[in-house]
Amino acid sequence: MLHYKTACLFVWLSLFSVVSSTDSLAQSQRRSGPEQVQRQISLSVVNASDSTVNNLYVTPVNSLVWGDDRLGDATIKEEGRFALKLERGDGCNFDILVVYADGKQDVDLDVNLCAARSLRLDGSKELSIFRMVGASQRSPIGMFVVHNRTKADMTGVTINPGAPNEAVLLKGPTIKPGNRTIGRFRRGDGCMIQLSAEFKEADAQIVEGHDVCKTPIVVLNPPPEPVSVKFRNRGSYPLNSLFVRPKGIAAWGEDRLESSTVTPRDIHVLKLSPTRSCLFDLKIVISGADDEIRSGLNLCSGALIDVFGPDIITGRGQGKADKVVEVLKDKKPLAVLNESTRPIKELFVSSSRTMNWGDNLLVTPMAPGARFVADVERGDQCLFDIRIVYEGGREQRQMNRDICRPDDIAFGGQTVSRIEGGGPESGHDVSFVNDGRTPLQSLFLTPASDSHWGDDRLGTHTLGNKMRLDLRLAKSAGCLWDIKLIYQGDISREQRGQDLCATPLQSLFLRDKPGTLVSTGTGFHVSDKGHILTNHHVIEGCNRVLIARDGQPGIPLKVIRSDEEADLALLTFEQPVAAASSANSRFISFRKNGNAVIRAGERVIVIGYPVRSKLGGVNITEGVVSSLRGPDKDATRMQYTAPSQPGNSGGPILDQAGLAIGVVVARMTTTDDNRTAQNINFGVSLATVTAFLQSANIPVDAPKSTANPLTTPEILEAAGDAIVPLDCLD
Repeated sequence: MLHYKTACLFVWLSLFSVVSSTDSLAQSQRRSGPEQVQRQISLSVVNASDSTVNNLYVTPVNSLVWGDDRLGDATIKEEGRFALKLERGDGCNFDILVVYADGKQDVDLDVNLCAARSLRLDGSKELSIFRMVGASQRSPIGMFVVHNRTKADMTGVTINPGAPNEAVLLKGPTIKPGNRTIGRFRRGDGCMIQLSAEFKEADAQIVEGHDVCKTPIVVLNPPPEPVSVKFRNRGSYPLNSLFVRPKGIAAWGEDRLESSTVTPRDIHVLKLSPTRSCLFDLKIVISGADDEIRSGLNLCSGALIDVFGPDIITGRGQGKADKVVEVLKDKKPLAVLNESTRPIKELFVSSSRTMNWGDNLLVTPMAPGARFVADVERGDQCLFDIRIVYEGGREQRQMNRDICRPDDIAFGGQTVSRIEGGGPESGHDVSFVNDGRTPLQSLFLTPASDSHWGDDRLGTHTLGNKMRLDLRLAKSAGCLWDIKLIYQGDISREQRGQDLCATPLQSLFLRDKPGTLVSTGTGFHVSDKGHILTNHHVIEGCNRVLIARDGQPGIPLKVIRSDEEADLALLTFEQPVAAASSANSRFISFRKNGNAVIRAGERVIVIGYPVRSKLGGVNITEGVVSSLRGPDKDATRMQYTAPSQPGNSGGPILDQAGLAIGVVVARMTTTDDNRTAQNINFGVSLATVTAFLQSANIPVDAPKSTANPLTTPEILEAAGDAIVPLDCLD
């Protein structure tokens, strides 16, 4: 035994002291005969280290796996003993792996346990790199080290998972961050291995194509930041389960959807820890259909994964599959008209049964007056939702439209969105428009002679400001109808005995406690005749608009012109006395286009009354012009950085000479990825404002030349009473 260890010292360096007695072995063999030669080996394991032994693995030298922990649930304390019994098998030589409580591991190779009486563990025989290189060349079983440099406890190691030569090397003991464990591989299977490491409270790591003969150390580093993968259901059926595995791994693992589903038109975002190649297999499960498996997808590319599913699933009441498939592929031409004054940049058409909108059907924008025809796969249904987005970001929607009818679908006008409520083909046409600011959640209609309200005519929809519900009512029910309205906040109103034949267009407006403050804004004088300019959205839906200075009675105003597209409104005083008193008062002039071109980067000042309930009086902020166009390169808007808040809307954007170059209209609070936007504010451009005022015969002459730059306090003093706080009352 000593001769063997001396000859192999440069590779194996013994880790354990084995006490042997060849004389006793020989005597035992002579007494027992060839059939009784130590089929079972009994050893006394002695812990001579300064740490508790948590795990002990003893395996034949030709075994690919370490096997079970020989201690089971037991441990060996310092200077403690443990009785170990082994099956001899085909040989006497064993490999031994010891895991201590402090995380240290010892290993000894080719130990003849048939000649041993005891096994002494002294904790001083850690496997060195020098020995590891030699051990990796060993036949038939080579060795390598798995180093856990992650921040999680490693609980299992498997090599070549899913392959015929798969081997579970470690399952059970915890390898703490910074510690190592010893792996085994069969040289006859080659040196290139694939390794899967499992962790407590962390995703498994896959190491692909590692040459353990060349580099007998496998380092598991902290995983890279997870990547987000979006799966979009573009089919007709919900996704019940979604499985993702690294390419080459046999096991699918857990359902990534857990207990949820992905409904049609919905998008599911999945977080994945990328592998070296980022290639994954995907299994999609839809109830009643065959599983769809896609192999070798690069899920780190950021691409949106579209899932279509089957055309039809039999057994769901559709009839014979071949006939239904033919119906599902039926396409219906849908014509959309742009009757607005703005180009339409996006068009979405989607079944009313589903939630998401799908893809934009427009390759190029639709000009005003243009007609676009799209082929819609209607399947077995006719009710579809249509959504358009104008340049500048304004949207319109028409919901529950019957595309099986030959009618064109027109967009434009003051009604932002339209919901088709259905009804008998030959019925009375009735429309309900929400002219108030409070969304309408439910609308019930019943003939005046009936006491039952019936179903909610809005269904799952909500009727927001300027949205319209179109219905057809049975003529046999007469003209007198009762109406029940439920607004947001469960505010209920009833209207009895309404003649819907005489008034087929019903204006809905929640009026509760007249005089209630709905919102606030800012306006400013633009002439010496008492004209005040603000945003359209500041006065929209208001029963009354007042100038509301602190400590003074409110001064009522009336709207004389308004443009929703430009988002501008012109007001004047209701009372002639108030109008006369404002004559020759200070007003704000606009920079004349010929005086100086507005440039990105020039200084601007915003004066207004933001968040008046908390800030109270006038507020002034400074910034620069950051862009001469608004969202989607909208020339009717400009962009600036002077901080603006709710209540600033309708106030002036002033240059360094105190001349107006725009009107505050909006601020961006989030970007497309839902991140908080910083100092991205929009105003109505100077050209749009001057065109609006000229259409109302309001002179916009400015000084012939731009005055010398003023300080901010001078600009505020010069503006004076020209800038006013506005209240919108119900």
